[in-house]
Amino acid sequence: MRKFIEKIKNFNNTPHIISLLKQITIVLLFLLTIALIVLVKEKNSVDILARRVTFIDLTNEFIFRVHKSQQLEEDYFLYGKISDDITNNIIESREIILDNYDRFKRHAGDTQTKLIINNLSKYNDLFEKLFALRNKNQNLSSNDPEVTALTDEIRTTGRSISSFARTLMGVERNSLHENMDSFINYNLFYLSGPFITLFTLGFFLFQKVILPIRKLLEHSINVSKGTYTPIELNQKIKDEFDTFANAFNNMVATLESRQQQSIQTHKLRAIGTLTAGVAHELNNPLNNIIITANTLTDEFNDFSREEIKEMITDIVNDSERARKIVRDLLDFSRESSSNMKSISIQQLIDETLSLIKNELSLKDISIDLHIERNLPSIYGDDQKLKQVLINLALNAKDAMSEKGHLLVTAGLSRKSNFVKIKVTDDGTGIPKHILDHIFDPFFTTKNISAGTGLGLSVCQGIIANHNGTMSVSSLVGVGTTFTIRLPIITVRSEI
Repeated sequence: MRKFIEKIKNFNNTPHIISLLKQITIVLLFLLTIALIVLVKEKNSVDILARRVTFIDLTNEFIFRVHKSQQLEEDYFLYGKISDDITNNIIESREIILDNYDRFKRHAGDTQTKLIINNLSKYNDLFEKLFALRNKNQNLSSNDPEVTALTDEIRTTGRSISSFARTLMGVERNSLHENMDSFINYNLFYLSGPFITLFTLGFFLFQKVILPIRKLLEHSINVSKGTYTPIELNQKIKDEFDTFANAFNNMVATLESRQQQSIQTHKLRAIGTLTAGVAHELNNPLNNIIITANTLTDEFNDFSREEIKEMITDIVNDSERARKIVRDLLDFSRESSSNMKSISIQQLIDETLSLIKNELSLKDISIDLHIERNLPSIYGDDQKLKQVLINLALNAKDAMSEKGHLLVTAGLSRKSNFVKIKVTDDGTGIPKHILDHIFDPFFTTKNISAGTGLGLSVCQGIIANHNGTMSVSSLVGVGTTFTIRLPIITVRSEI
């Protein structure tokens, strides 16, 4: 017994692979079985009703014959009218019961049915005796003892038959009520069958088809937004949707991996774009180092100890400046796993602008920075957020002409638990028909030779993985503003 129970538990806990077609077939066979049972029950109900209607007809015919016989009996005793219809009706009443003995026995009982048959036979014999006696002696008085005895016995037997007829009428009435109740109940059950069938089939389709499709649609939309979350159907009975979910999860894992590779690739492209600006920025401290070092070498004996120390300090400071530029560039270009930590908005924006300010200066683009004081920190991956801001700044640079203006602002959103960062340019703007598609994957307005950049769809995905949102507004000929909203507290294990 214990092994049997364990087998049942193992069966319930083990996923079973049954195709959706087989599941639908099983449900339809189950519903068809119920429908057949309902039809059988309905046929039985109709058969019972037909039998009882037939019995009611027989009962009415029997009662009619009995009443007719008793009326003729009264006419005979009151007016002396002799009619063969008396015995004919009695015989026909008896034949009705004999021909349908089983039906009468089922409702009146075997004893009562036999008794009424005997009484009808006796009733008929008594009338025949009375008629025979009257035919022998036309002047026979009704007070004659033999006539009186026959009359009393006829009336006693007639009352017994009438009593049975009344009882049969009660049985007939009850049978009619039972017939109606039974017919109504069966028909209500029969009518409820289609509704039960539709509800069961609808519930099955909702659970096995609509819910998985809805979940697949939801995850597909998330993937289009850059959020790569696997599907968990958690179904004990596996079907095609589980196969599809597994394939979808493999696709999501591949897309996520390739996105990470794409992010790193585009990061290196961004570095290439920034190289000119970085080289320009490195040139100043390196020139200062070279000039100071040469001067110190050539005229070392002409300088005092304090002057030499000051010149060496200048060399160290310029070297630190150059090292910081190189280190920031290396940190940005380094491929690393998600590094979630507390991030200062001020520091995030400052470090980002330090990487791109020289690239922007080559095009004589000025930068204005407005950051609210004491902004709360956010939780995220600073390298990926820097990458988003750099991509927005470089896109803004491409959209602006010489002497353009870039405005970066940061402050609390109307939703107090969010920080809002805006990147605004005064470039050409984005037409309405393009604006609706700029977050679509692989969409770009740049020439192939200019590259695709990080891609706004990937930027949007990075922000979405930080539980934030990214939106855009633009007017042609006025400029474009990208708005990033990031939650103040976002704790996630990975991006």
